Amino acid sequence: MKNEQLIVPTIKQKLNFNYDREQSLEILKMNNTELMNRLKQITKGYFEYHWNPYYSYPETQQEYYQQENSLSSDLIFQLHVISLDVNQAHARFIIDSLDDNGFLTLSEKEYCEHLQIDINQWQHLLHELQKLEPTGVFAKNSLDSICIQLEQDSQTFALQILLNHQNELLNQDYISLAEKYHTSIDEIYDALDVIREQSPFPAAQYNSTIEEIIIPDLEIHIHDDKIQVRSIDTAKDILKDFSFQISQDPILKDYFGNASILMEDITKRNKTLLFVMNEIIKIQKDYFLFGAPLKICQMQDIAKNLGINISTISRCVSNKYFLFENKIFSIRNLFRQPTLLEKNKEMIDMIENIITHENKKTPYSDYELFLLLKKKGLHISRRTITKYREKANIPNSFKRKQL
Repeated sequence: MKNEQLIVPTIKQKLNFNYDREQSLEILKMNNTELMNRLKQITKGYFEYHWNPYYSYPETQQEYYQQENSLSSDLIFQLHVISLDVNQAHARFIIDSLDDNGFLTLSEKEYCEHLQIDINQWQHLLHELQKLEPTGVFAKNSLDSICIQLEQDSQTFALQILLNHQNELLNQDYISLAEKYHTSIDEIYDALDVIREQSPFPAAQYNSTIEEIIIPDLEIHIHDDKIQVRSIDTAKDILKDFSFQISQDPILKDYFGNASILMEDITKRNKTLLFVMNEIIKIQKDYFLFGAPLKICQMQDIAKNLGINISTISRCVSNKYFLFENKIFSIRNLFRQPTLLEKNKEMIDMIENIITHENKKTPYSDYELFLLLKKKGLHISRRTITKYREKANIPNSFKRKQL
């Protein structure tokens, strides 16, 4: 991988991520747009004192970097980079049908008629699309959206309370809930906190009518089948045109004292961001080179590979953008969590292996699978086995017998 900013192989040893000042951490969290605004505030006094009518801040071709604030464009991007078991045309139709809240606008029957599919195919299609971010879109309403979020976060207890005990929740009858589930009041409160944390309108972030101007933090392009990445450092251009005047004027030095300290933090921030992005690109190089689906990539993996704290990774990539093929994308889009199948591949393979060698006339029930796995020393509940089997698209014992 070739970088336009030279990074020697020993950068891992040379870069110091032990930030001493709180400002350095704040700078690490900022994207280029926020950095520009911060530097303008610091240098405002200079332009009041020594205004140059022919100078304007570099906007890095603002019209070129206009970010489309659209739920549908974000979902379509994810559809392209994440491998889902869906018909692309069907998926695009459903995405286009969503309202401003990201909710479905037609009934199940209407969707099936438009797409010419049966109810089982519709439910499978919907279940796949609900894996996209933000979690909770493709819901019928806000309550359904919260349920989707709880289910995907494996918050089974909170989901059960929300679905089955709405009267108790409305009447704040938490004692009855605790008695029904043989648990403490504190555990009920914990479940309520989990419910409150969910967003009833997860697509609200896209409802702004203001188009945001984004200055990318990194630029990625392909040259001779190699991925090149460079930092876009817009802040340094603000000062370079006036470096001589500043150095000669003691009053201006006072104005720019804070700015020079800020520039050191920005340089450190750019090195850290470039360092982290290189590691992400190593994992996702097939996406950039061949347009392949994104591979599993989690923050903890990047932190472990680089030997730095995961909180540094989180600050570094949060609200940051990269420019690729004349389009702007969030760096967070390059991360992908493993699906249930990928997380538990070994367990699912064992279930599939047992089913492959079962007597086709008397196939194993999920309870019998539970007993067989238990004999092998694997303690997994029957309900979990059912969930794994369904995720792997393996029919139940009755249907397998019919087949």
